Amino acid sequence: MQYFFKIAAFLAVLTVAAGEPEFTCRSNAPGNIQFAAEPVRLELKFENRGAFSGDVTELVRVTDFYGNGDAPEQHPATLDPKSVLKREISIPAERKGPFLVTYSLLKDGELVFCRNISGAVLDPVKAVDPEGSPIGMYCHNVQWNGKTELPILRNMGISWVRANLSWGRSEPERGKYDWKQGDASDRVLNEYGMHIMYNLVYPPRWAVTRVNIYGGNPADFADFAAFAARAVARYPKVLHWSVWNEPDAESHWEGGGAEYARLLKAVAPAVRAANPAVKILPGGVTGSAALAERFMRDLNAGGGRPFFDIYEYHYKNLELHRKLMKEFGWKDMPLWNTEEATGTGKSAQLVHDTVSGLACGVERTFLFLYTIRMTRPEEFEEFGPVVMVDNDGRPTERFPVVYTMGRELNGIRDCRDVSQGAIRLYSYRNGDGKPRYVLWSDDGKTRAVTLKSSGSLRAVDAAGNAVRLTPFDGFVSVPASEVTYLDGAEVIPAGRPMAEIGTPRDKPVFGSEFEIPVRFYNPGVTAFRGRALLAASPDWEIAKAEIPLELAPGTAREVVCRLKPRGLTDCTKSRLVLNLSRENGELTAYDFRDIELATPLDFSLASAFRWGEPRVRAAIANPTASPVMATIRFHVPGEAKNVSSMPLTLPPLTTSYVFFDPKLAAGKNHGNAEAALTYPGGTIRHSAALDWIAVKSSGNPPVRLRERANYSSPSRILFQWGGPDDLSAEAHLEWNAQYLTLSAVVTDDVHSAESESGLLWQRDSMQIWFDGMLFDLGLMKTGAALFRHDSKSENMKISFSVVREGNTTRYKISFPNPKGGFWRENDTAKLAFIINDADQGAERKGWLYYLSDIGDPRCRATAPEITLVK
Repeated sequence: MQYFFKIAAFLAVLTVAAGEPEFTCRSNAPGNIQFAAEPVRLELKFENRGAFSGDVTELVRVTDFYGNGDAPEQHPATLDPKSVLKREISIPAERKGPFLVTYSLLKDGELVFCRNISGAVLDPVKAVDPEGSPIGMYCHNVQWNGKTELPILRNMGISWVRANLSWGRSEPERGKYDWKQGDASDRVLNEYGMHIMYNLVYPPRWAVTRVNIYGGNPADFADFAAFAARAVARYPKVLHWSVWNEPDAESHWEGGGAEYARLLKAVAPAVRAANPAVKILPGGVTGSAALAERFMRDLNAGGGRPFFDIYEYHYKNLELHRKLMKEFGWKDMPLWNTEEATGTGKSAQLVHDTVSGLACGVERTFLFLYTIRMTRPEEFEEFGPVVMVDNDGRPTERFPVVYTMGRELNGIRDCRDVSQGAIRLYSYRNGDGKPRYVLWSDDGKTRAVTLKSSGSLRAVDAAGNAVRLTPFDGFVSVPASEVTYLDGAEVIPAGRPMAEIGTPRDKPVFGSEFEIPVRFYNPGVTAFRGRALLAASPDWEIAKAEIPLELAPGTAREVVCRLKPRGLTDCTKSRLVLNLSRENGELTAYDFRDIELATPLDFSLASAFRWGEPRVRAAIANPTASPVMATIRFHVPGEAKNVSSMPLTLPPLTTSYVFFDPKLAAGKNHGNAEAALTYPGGTIRHSAALDWIAVKSSGNPPVRLRERANYSSPSRILFQWGGPDDLSAEAHLEWNAQYLTLSAVVTDDVHSAESESGLLWQRDSMQIWFDGMLFDLGLMKTGAALFRHDSKSENMKISFSVVREGNTTRYKISFPNPKGGFWRENDTAKLAFIINDADQGAERKGWLYYLSDIGDPRCRATAPEITLVK
């Protein structure tokens, strides 16, 4: 494939203060996504702004999303503070699929600047049955963004949109309506022919007496019913209305299923009177199985069933909801998943849940979410892993997976589960009536599978890459580690794969050869003769291995191949593809494996103690099979003279440790550290903010949590801590040979208890993150309870107690050494804890935390190590 580059380097005439460089990209296509038969033209611009000086090498690489592509264009440049580099790139219209442009600068062999620009060139998908389509999308602020987003969704074959209609914006004062948001949304959704599901959410302040995170319950349900009826009458084309959102979570709705049933009884008659054709949905319960089940049981007991038409849930627990529907006699009610999401690196799960849901009767799945504007770090952490496009409208790794699913499931009918063992296999038919399948493995081990096939097959991976397979003795073999779509013939799982890529024997390292086994098997009744080709990115130094093969019936063979990635470090992943072809060139089996490439050396910085004194520990990994000469330079930021340098000889296939003095001021236990590791071929730099926490066997100063800075809340809107009398704590740590003990005395003005150990964290409780395991400690109605979230802690003999007297609760928990044996001086363990506060509700309103805010699961990995000292 040819890519066209136009280079321009010149000095800017503007005077710019030294600082961070600026990189921009202009495109002829919104988000670099092109559905027309035209190229995507990109204009890249790098403004130095005093960041670098001297000679550099400019690299521009075009790859797929897996890092595979041609060698980068390389051009030398000399930078002064005002330099600007420009480049124009054209991605041809015939290059179908997602692409990634990587722009990098190398200086003295070190990667000093790197940016990725994503895009896609795709064929539009015309929905065969728009109204019956099983896939929808949640769109945020469609009234503002619809003109940009909806044309792309329509070209992806997505014709259903879930959007919010805010009560607070629509009726800011009682009886005074402002329909700007609703009218704008309705106009753009109808312009692009979308089928709409509206969520009625977010009450105005005047309508509630007790404010909570998302506004609070209406004080008078008749007010909400009147608004809902007006909205339904105003937008008669909208036939699906969801009342509230995730009402099983107290942050959204207080009072549980019984109180929500009262709301439905007020709202449903008004809505149906406004438009008898509408269907009502009950808000969509969360992915918490315990909360969802409790809510739905209370909703049923409260007589809520006649007041909604479609059972609605979010994310997971499909089997639970099917069980409840059967138990309640609701099995004939339509079932929708109105919020389905997945994290980074798990995009295929969107397909798993959508297809398996279809086979179990889920009529429609709405994916969460197309995009949302992110500015703060916590927003990138929360929404970055789930959006389809980024802030600039450019595709994330989820975009091609959703596009391919929309294309392959277009017009889907009669989806059935025909799985066998670990292979999840689903059959269905589209408008053309031909047999189609989608398969994957659910055991995390099976990477490929052989299928008995009645004819030639088209096989498509999750991102849309397609191949044509011709059976050998009636067999083909396909990948099962992610998602594979199949069409063209009937298939039956037949077990052991004909071609499979094994695990690399050595860590794949830039510029170094590594070995990787590939395995073959002949399931047929005649001898197989042909060849296999294992291929990586074509710009690798050793990019492929060709293997002539002759296999007798029922025999297997393993071959160890050698590959060698390029030496550049601006592209860290690659997809290996194994193709098995017969003598006549027909492809009969294939597999792929994604690998992460490592730099020849890498290191990390951590806090440590030596001889009772704080130190920075640099852990330097050499994954290569040869010793490496290197030098590490350590620097304390802000201390120009505080630089230490040490030459090293790093043994092969080991991790070496080097210690530096962080020069902490007396009484300080927090500081910053920087280090640079130089080796033949490059330099790696890392910085870290570190805490040094030494725990003596006894006599440690108490940990006092009494300040606003110690408190966190699930809401960014409301801060519900009333001071030390509302919630405060004093904690102590100590250790002996048998136990590391954490104790805390908590003051709390209002208490709540829980009858289910799995929900202790939602009530007054203590949660501890210890050595990568999460524990909940609290009082149930039956007494003190410890809930273990991790199976690896099942055999740990942990001592604990909880005693409550008035407004004071005393927690104590003692951990043995998880590695076995006794605790000793210089042992370390990752530790953090929180004190949860729920008052009288069914959901915690906030928590105090120490060392790391583990109330947010994303913070648990950042919990610091404590070190035991005498």
